[in-house]
Amino acid sequence: MAFWVYKCNSRGWPHQRVQGDWNEVFASREPLEWGSTEYVADVGMAKTHDVILAYQTNRNELVGVAEVVRLRKRGDYRDLILKPIEELRVKVRPLKEASERIARIPALQPGPIRTLYEIAPSDADALLRAARAHHKVSVGSAVEDAESWASGGGFGSAAENRKVEMAAMREARRRLKREGWRIRDVSAQRCGYDRDCKRRGEVLHVEVKGVRGPEKRFILTRREAQTWKRDRHYCLFLVTNALTGRPAVAQYPGAWGLEQITQQPIAYACVVR
Repeated sequence: MAFWVYKCNSRGWPHQRVQGDWNEVFASREPLEWGSTEYVADVGMAKTHDVILAYQTNRNELVGVAEVVRLRKRGDYRDLILKPIEELRVKVRPLKEASERIARIPALQPGPIRTLYEIAPSDADALLRAARAHHKVSVGSAVEDAESWASGGGFGSAAENRKVEMAAMREARRRLKREGWRIRDVSAQRCGYDRDCKRRGEVLHVEVKGVRGPEKRFILTRREAQTWKRDRHYCLFLVTNALTGRPAVAQYPGAWGLEQITQQPIAYACVVR
């Protein structure tokens, strides 16, 4: 199951091949055709049971949530049949202004004009929560998202991973040095964190995670998770946009930091009995 931001505009600008207003869909309460590959090839990307976040761009409004019932074959074309699930009527701009996370969602950025924009389940979840929707992203979708990301959907190849890791380490070191910490690399000791830091009697055990893009999601090993739970000096440094000229660093210290994340298993070590 995938998640999509489906953008409609009812103004009828010269560049538009088609126009529409999501009010029609959510007024019907029944499945209806909403888009066809005859006019917009993008709609052919959607699959049955995918979730649509209905965005009316000329009103800057997240109108609601719909589900793809089917793609109906019509000659060489496919007609998208949608069923409305929940009506929201929430302005998107205030959500972006109130949340940096939502403001960074790729599907909500300006750029080439399309109709369907894929959105990661974690981003869809954040957006729906901010809109106070009753519809929730399933745990299964979140796990699939994490699995895809962990296998290369967000980081890429092993070489790319290493570049991200090294860039994140450099940025974390720069921040720590600027704050007056003396830093010792303990990553080879496999103690659950990367840097042992000291400053005028203070102690900080820093684990550094780097992400290529803006998404605040990362892999935490079992050892790291256990250390975080029991070590009051633990602090996770999360470096996003690590390979850009403007990386961002978020710090998650101690028990408070651990409470700010949601953990989902993405793999199991198995032994045949």
